[in-house]
Amino acid sequence: MVESLNEVLLDNGHVMLHAWNPKPVTTRDDQTEAHIIHQLVERAVDGIILRPSSEEFERSYFDEIWQRGIPLILIDREMSMFRTDFVGSDDISIGEEAARYLLELRHERLLFIGSDSRCSTSILRAQGFRNVVSETANAACVQLSSKGALHEMMARADRPTGIFCYADDLVPELEGSLRELSLQVPRDISVIGCGNLAKNENLTSFDQQETEIGRQAAKLYLERVKNRHESYQQQIIRLPASLIVRGTTAPITR
Repeated sequence: MVESLNEVLLDNGHVMLHAWNPKPVTTRDDQTEAHIIHQLVERAVDGIILRPSSEEFERSYFDEIWQRGIPLILIDREMSMFRTDFVGSDDISIGEEAARYLLELRHERLLFIGSDSRCSTSILRAQGFRNVVSETANAACVQLSSKGALHEMMARADRPTGIFCYADDLVPELEGSLRELSLQVPRDISVIGCGNLAKNENLTSFDQQETEIGRQAAKLYLERVKNRHESYQQQIIRLPASLIVRGTTAPITR
């Protein structure tokens, strides 16, 4: 994503300054991003493309941006406190497709593993997942974010047989818990992730088109900067993700 952002911006005569919060998820009172934003504004940047670490920052958190009329585009994670441009994945559709695929493999007891914080990507993927399961006869879904609760649930005789993790990063810990219970993937449990990270090369996962998200965000940025003194409608761009089937999913054995 960062590479495609940089490529499009350079091709159009813009130079990208890249700064990030060391903590990918924070509380609403964390001031790290406010400090980064202040430094960018002080350097008179033309615009800001931001992946927020908290989705509960209030509008006042971004006062410097609003006061100077600097375009702001969010990527990957949305914020409910105010309306601004957004470019990212169609997270509800991701959850729906994950559920449909597991159901096609005849898994009826399903589990969604999400974030233990308020995170829109987790919330929306869970919503899509539950929507499909609720419309399917004989299917049931539970949702967890606690490793302890996961271990207890997977030790039961009626444990889930199909699991969707909202992010690939959760899968290694999940697989460790399953090994402790002598459960094998995909013989006993099918697992789907999201993010298509290279380090999980055998994982069935969603490719979120991160390169295209970067390109679309850069193009929208250029448009906003060019017309920064004109009024405009909020633009939401949601790109479809594609499921890459690999070795962690299989039809259930009766």
